[in-house]
Amino acid sequence: MKIDQHLTAWLAAGIIDTATADRLRAFEGAHPAERGVSIAEVLAYIGAVVILVGVGFLVGVEYAWLGAAGRIAVVGLVGIAAAGAGLLLDLRAGAGPGRRARSAAYFAVVPVVFYLVIEVLHDANLYPDYNSTSAAFAIAGAVSAAVALGLLVRTRAALLALGLAVSTSDAIGGFVAYRGLDGLWAELAWIAGGLLLAAVAEWLRRQGSGVAAELLRFAALLPAIVAALILSFISDSWLEPLAVAFALGGFGMALVRKSAGYAIAGGLGLFIVVNEIGFRHFASQVGFPVVLIVSGLALLGIAGALLRLLPELRQRPAEAGAHRAA
Repeated sequence: MKIDQHLTAWLAAGIIDTATADRLRAFEGAHPAERGVSIAEVLAYIGAVVILVGVGFLVGVEYAWLGAAGRIAVVGLVGIAAAGAGLLLDLRAGAGPGRRARSAAYFAVVPVVFYLVIEVLHDANLYPDYNSTSAAFAIAGAVSAAVALGLLVRTRAALLALGLAVSTSDAIGGFVAYRGLDGLWAELAWIAGGLLLAAVAEWLRRQGSGVAAELLRFAALLPAIVAALILSFISDSWLEPLAVAFALGGFGMALVRKSAGYAIAGGLGLFIVVNEIGFRHFASQVGFPVVLIVSGLALLGIAGALLRLLPELRQRPAEAGAHRAA
């Protein structure tokens, strides 16, 4: 509904007077809202994807021909070009679509850095042992996560929050595999990563970057639930109840923090937990339909919980921020 329609309805209901309506029209006219997706934004998204596909195709097809120095040079130059494009768009970015276009260019830097670090580590033969790939993933994930975090602080953009979440997962997965962690120690690594993402999410929320914050809240909780289930199957079965506790805790965090990210992660995690427990403990012919019935009931319960949560999430107070990320 347009502002004029709102004002007309409010005037008719006696909520505001004519003078207030005139002031609101003048204010809105001086501060037009930027809505929708601009052509520049679409082109920036496409450009980021084309860059990543292009460098992957070039390195993959001409891997041997390029050689170690060539691969590092190509990937490094692409990363510099993407960062330069982000800076250029940064200078011209206004609000809304302009900031999102800038963030698309910055986002391309994150996977490029990840691959560049892996390439340097392997070509330099820094980890010649059998577990070198896991070590390279851990280091590359940590470096790309640091880059993503720096760009996220600058842009407060959801795309960079996604880059941070994926890079953090790569770093944790590589570290767990390299160190051969299992059971509680492996789960603690995933919990530590989740706490880091949750802390960044709280900072983003205070800055008014709602979408980026909710994405990180989702990424902070769900991997810990899935990891607990996988580890309970491999080694410590007592981690299975921990996964249940995390999933239910997601709903509690959603209420406390007024968070859709925690609510969705808790709901999805609970559905995964119910199915995993059902198939693990009731794998017989009769147990299969029982699992399906329980899963359906779990979905209905999750839907009911989300219906209860969503009105409260919509009522959360708007948090002011000098910059808002797309």
